[in-house]
Amino acid sequence: MMKKLLLLGTVLTAGVFSLNSQIVINEIMYNGPESGTDTTEFIELYNAGSSTEYLTGGSFSAGVTHTFGVDSIVAGGYYVIAYDSASFFTTFGFYPNAEWTTGGLSNGGESIVLKDGSGNTLDSLVYDDAAPWSALPDGDGYTLQLCDPLTDNTDGANWGVSTDSAGFGADTIFGTPGAVNVCIAVAGPTYDLISIDSANNTDANGVAVILGSTVELRGVVNCIDFAESTGYEFFLANGQQQGISVRAFTDVDSYFVTAGDSLHIKGEIDQYNGLLQIFPDSIEIATTGNTTQLATVVTALDETTESRYVTLQNVHIVNTADWSTGGSFNVQVTDGGSDTSTVRIDEAANFGGMPAPTGTFNISGWGGQFDNNGTPLDSGYQLLPCSPNDLIPVTTAIEKLDGVVITMYPNPTTGLVNLFSDKEITSVSIYNSLGTLVYSSQVSNSKVTLDLNNLDNGTYFTVLSGVDFQLTKSLVITK
Repeated sequence: MMKKLLLLGTVLTAGVFSLNSQIVINEIMYNGPESGTDTTEFIELYNAGSSTEYLTGGSFSAGVTHTFGVDSIVAGGYYVIAYDSASFFTTFGFYPNAEWTTGGLSNGGESIVLKDGSGNTLDSLVYDDAAPWSALPDGDGYTLQLCDPLTDNTDGANWGVSTDSAGFGADTIFGTPGAVNVCIAVAGPTYDLISIDSANNTDANGVAVILGSTVELRGVVNCIDFAESTGYEFFLANGQQQGISVRAFTDVDSYFVTAGDSLHIKGEIDQYNGLLQIFPDSIEIATTGNTTQLATVVTALDETTESRYVTLQNVHIVNTADWSTGGSFNVQVTDGGSDTSTVRIDEAANFGGMPAPTGTFNISGWGGQFDNNGTPLDSGYQLLPCSPNDLIPVTTAIEKLDGVVITMYPNPTTGLVNLFSDKEITSVSIYNSLGTLVYSSQVSNSKVTLDLNNLDNGTYFTVLSGVDFQLTKSLVITK
């Protein structure tokens, strides 16, 4: 069933659209194979009605800019409007009916809206270069063709491409401007919904098991966009399990990377120098303002830390001369043992101008990998901090209270507190200066991270309990 605007009425005086116009946007060339400016762009209109339709006073209000003069389309006829009449002639061997006034069609897809002289929408659609729309018209020489003009042209599944060569210029172009579409529907890829953990499965050589598969992943944006401007390079994670890198060289669906966004991403699984990634075909925002991951303390970087938010504690820089005050760079850190870990300070993380940290510090970030030595992909692991806030000098010394070795840092804190003990901690209770209980948690671990972002600035008392101990430490929150 057609989606046209069907209103009661009769044909008006010659020279204007009729209210029951059957004009259909029928073929689109939005990204020709030529380099530089897409001079072969055009839009074809088709009159699917039984009488002549007049274009006078009508206009394109989105996609391109143009107002029609005195013109018409006979029943079953075509009307081609192009970006450049001369280039169109060189390519297709005839001149288009008109040349639009200004604008051009987006290579990534956009709205095209056709209106009558009174501003009523007569036909509109939003084409795309991702499923269910064919990607072949995006620079490969094919036009988008509506396979049946009586179907809904807002549905990409009703569009396809032509195998008829129509180009007379240097580039081969497949299309049928001004003639019946010879359309072959091109099925888009299917996207199986899987978990991020499943996407990260690798074989014995570290190669992704589902490399090249098209999937849908759902998770929450963490950290920053390391790509900064055009394209994406950020981490998506779901819960406290493994995440995945999202990589694109161009923006997708006009998405702006924001930590806490819950996304549904459809795309292809890829791997670059060991780092497993998804290249998105589409990005849909489900919700915003979601909680991001807390860091997990690790002692080394390896395959288990890839695309996870982790912390290396009590480390120092091996050679402070490797630290730069601008751009992106790598430094080696160590906890004093024989092993070192690579920290990648990316320019997007805004460390610019910061001097090299001296002494011992704790550093958090997302686990990456850059192994360009071929298979097996088992080296080149990195840590990518999100901001200078991920680097915290260790200012709280290890204490021994009532026979228990305990470390609490950072203190003062802006919200996150790490607790380490040589004995298992079973509960944590925090009281304000008035003695009111403001935080309580039952745990069973010697390493605990507390999220105290909901507490106000001030001095608090932290009571740590275990099977055979209970001790109190003061804690200062300053935001």
